[in-house]
Amino acid sequence: MATRVDEALASDSEGPHNSILVSPEEMLEMGHTEADAAGQLVEWEKLSSEDVAFQQCLRARQGDPLLDPVPGHDG
Repeated sequence: MATRVDEALASDSEGPHNSILVSPEEMLEMGHTEADAAGQLVEWEKLSSEDVAFQQCLRARQGDPLLDPVPGHDG
């Protein structure tokens, strides 16, 4: 996982491969609608366990808070 995060942070372009996926709660805090937040939850639910771990590691490496609980995932 560390290698994947290192590669994401070293990338010159920004995209899904190196972007933090904000939580539905964070979307609401940023002023997005409930519908937008519901759509974001769907995106979190689509993530594999590996992708969730990547998101958490990417957050940690960029100084953002970890999500607990992770939206759409148990444990």
